[in-house]
Amino acid sequence: MPRTRCCQGWLLLLVEQPLSDRALEDLRILKLIRDSYGASHEVYGYRRIHLDLRELGETAGKNRVLKIMRHLMTSKRSGAINGIDMAQDGLQL
Repeated sequence: MPRTRCCQGWLLLLVEQPLSDRALEDLRILKLIRDSYGASHEVYGYRRIHLDLRELGETAGKNRVLKIMRHLMTSKRSGAINGIDMAQDGLQL
C-alpha cells in the first residue's frame, strides 16, 4: 500500500502543477514535428525533420528535435506522451 500512496501523490502533484514554459514549447514543436513526420509518410528521421523546422523558421536544435521525436515514438506505441494519456487528461495538440 505505501507504493500506491506514493504513486497517487506523484500523480496529484503532476496534475496540480502547471506545465513549464519549456514543456509548453515542446508541445508546440511536437505538433510541427507530427505534421512534418506525417507529410513524409513517417519516413523522415530527426535530421530531416530538423531541417524542415528550420525552413519554417523554428530555432529548435537537432538534439531537442531528437528528444521530442523519441517521446513521440514512445507515445505512438503506448498511447501516452511521457506517461500522460493526453486524451484522458483532455489535452489537445
